[in-house]
Amino acid sequence: MKAAFVINARQKAEYVSRAVHGALSQTYPCECVFSDQMSTDNSLQIIRDTVEDFGPHHHTVKIVQCPVDLPFSMEAANRHMDWLWRQTSPECEFIFQSSADDYSLPDRVQVCMEAVEANPCSA
Repeated sequence: MKAAFVINARQKAEYVSRAVHGALSQTYPCECVFSDQMSTDNSLQIIRDTVEDFGPHHHTVKIVQCPVDLPFSMEAANRHMDWLWRQTSPECEFIFQSSADDYSLPDRVQVCMEAVEANPCSA
């Protein structure tokens, strides 16, 4: 089963590097999609630098810029997420999301995927 790990960022320069590290540290191979939405605080460049500096990993990585240009709001965040999940490959059966100011432990995806394999569900 293929999994995607997406991170949405907007004005999160202070935190986004740690979130990207959490995604790239996953023990389960993922398609990692990192997205910035109109940040003016260097978030996008920090994402790029963090991916470049991380070193070898077993993930596919995409860095994208969300075209949704709305004032900072829940509507803008929701539209960003709606756009972002559509940037993942159709083969990805599961999408794991982390906001740019969150951090995921390295086995987050692995534990969930093992649980799904052991306990198939219809959801």
